[in-house]
Amino acid sequence: MTNRLLYTAEVEFPDTDLQPFVEWFAFRHAPDLFKLGFKSCASYRAVEGGMNIMDIYDMDGSDVFESVPYREMSASKDPYVNGVMRTAIREAATIYTQRIVQPKGMTAIPLLDADWITMVRFDATAAADEEIIGWLGEKEGPLQAGMGAARIRYGWRSYDHPVLPTPRPRCILLAEWAKRPEVRFDALKKRFSQQVSAVEVYVGYRLYPWADRPLNKADGGPCYP
Repeated sequence: MTNRLLYTAEVEFPDTDLQPFVEWFAFRHAPDLFKLGFKSCASYRAVEGGMNIMDIYDMDGSDVFESVPYREMSASKDPYVNGVMRTAIREAATIYTQRIVQPKGMTAIPLLDADWITMVRFDATAAADEEIIGWLGEKEGPLQAGMGAARIRYGWRSYDHPVLPTPRPRCILLAEWAKRPEVRFDALKKRFSQQVSAVEVYVGYRLYPWADRPLNKADGGPCYP
């Protein structure tokens, strides 16, 4: 099984500067990253928690961050990046090793593909990982496929981005949804009150690739800010 990594890159922009970022990401940045070997590229708009843009990538290893093409992917290769990023208020990049929790029995890690995501980040020791993963797979676990989640991933920080330090906790729980979920995550901290701390919850809808169905105000849209 490929040790596929999950890489999250967060950016906070003034609302008036979101549209140029969306267009740059779709028409320039994502194509550049696919050329470097990234397996999936997606961008999400926050409706709850975190910075207002969350980019998520699947990749087969961390070597790409040390490669010459990646390090050269700057203003010298991309004449638009400085203009787009000049108003960024803050940024963070976090890299996780990931496992699929739901559907149970899935060994190959599929590429991220969801109109909506919920992401719970929290601190827990490595000794607690297997217990948490086992609980998430139980019938009474808080995020079951029968509740609408297409897939659920568990991850832990294992590498650091060479440029952008991350302020995020060690662990991540990422669920993929076709529509905005109603699920809350209080059960995680309640069940593992001695092992889990610094719980952060993020909910967002997909900007790139385009969502599979139109988003309306009831969902938290519209699709573009």
